[in-house]
Amino acid sequence: MAIAFLVPSALGTAHGRAAGGVRAEDLQRCWRLREAGSDVRAPAHDAEHEERIAAKRAERQARLDAVERGVREAPPARQAKAPSDDAQLQSEDGSYGSNATGLFGWVNNNPSSKNAVYVGSFKGDGGNVGEMVKAIRGKGRTPEGFDVVVPNPSKSKSKPNVSMYVRKFGERNASRPNRAPIVCVHGILATSWAYRALLEMLGKDGYECYAFDWVCCGYSDLVQPGADYAFKQEVIEQTFANLLTALELDDRKITLVSQGWVMNQYAVNWALDHPERVSEIVLMNGPLMPDTKLPFVLQQYKLPLVQQFVAQDAMRSERFLEAGSNYLMSVEDAERYREPFLESMFPGLAVVAIMRAYDPKRVTQALFDKCVSTDIPLRVVFGTNDKYVRTASAEQFCADTGAALYPIGNAGFTVQDDYPQEVAKAMKTFLV
Repeated sequence: MAIAFLVPSALGTAHGRAAGGVRAEDLQRCWRLREAGSDVRAPAHDAEHEERIAAKRAERQARLDAVERGVREAPPARQAKAPSDDAQLQSEDGSYGSNATGLFGWVNNNPSSKNAVYVGSFKGDGGNVGEMVKAIRGKGRTPEGFDVVVPNPSKSKSKPNVSMYVRKFGERNASRPNRAPIVCVHGILATSWAYRALLEMLGKDGYECYAFDWVCCGYSDLVQPGADYAFKQEVIEQTFANLLTALELDDRKITLVSQGWVMNQYAVNWALDHPERVSEIVLMNGPLMPDTKLPFVLQQYKLPLVQQFVAQDAMRSERFLEAGSNYLMSVEDAERYREPFLESMFPGLAVVAIMRAYDPKRVTQALFDKCVSTDIPLRVVFGTNDKYVRTASAEQFCADTGAALYPIGNAGFTVQDDYPQEVAKAMKTFLV
């Protein structure tokens, strides 16, 4: 087969006829220049092309300059203040607002969130989470606090011991050596910080007082749930017993003070099982009757899908505690409850593990039955403005168990934090 090739002159002649008269020598010239690696165009064409490029470059540079000017002149980013009226943002079929009915409307459309009070400012002042953690880290480690190492009941090979943070106010009264030390126990989503104001008052009046952070709470060890520590009732009760041993309270009867849900209930159960170790039990706001409903905030930690989202909400603790009363929580207090959840993901996962193992009706029923039959003196110091537990529930509990009721008017769920002076006054009427 014969193959014919067109030489440049022939190609130019053929193309010239089709193009309407372009000269072959012009095409030959372009061919040679391209072969040489040059891209020469007609002077007029080159000038027009360069003008377009220059115009585009100038336009692009002007936009960049405007952006850079705006960044330099803009004030530092700050958190926007919460609008005084968010009605315009709410939608009946959306997911925002107290009456939202959309797919995620439950986040705000629930009793807990409706009762919560939100503060627009926070310590990070518009910065990222890391800046906020640096600003608030360790501020709750006050002079009365110290760390205690106790054996880990979970028998974890990687974590044989756990460190627990303890606050102590007052000393053993030399003139009254038999006076029982007061040991205060917090519940879920709280820390020993909730008792600080109350114990400071009692300590000044000659009482030896303790409050501590449970494992994965406050300034105690933030351990990995499951691998390092099993958040089950028997483990938590034994941790409490180990702590009393570490504080050298084994040979002394204690006055146990309980407030909240779950872990404090386990401590009360331990006390009822060891009456020889307890002088009296003071029950503050929390579930007293078996029919007490679990707050919606805590219910969410038991929902398979939802629990993974709420576990990482660093502000959930302060909102839960604040929503239990009518009073606005101070920024300083909010930071103390928020801090462990900002430091690590383990506190949130620990709450999920605790709530997964917690059967509210079974635990509360067992405590109620033991309270009915115990010989340990029972006192109920109860805030009558609790948004989670009705005062009628406390009254019924006292009627059924014979416990003495000390109502604190206008105080809410965290009664010891709302009116510490009134609680201290009530407690001093029955403390030895």
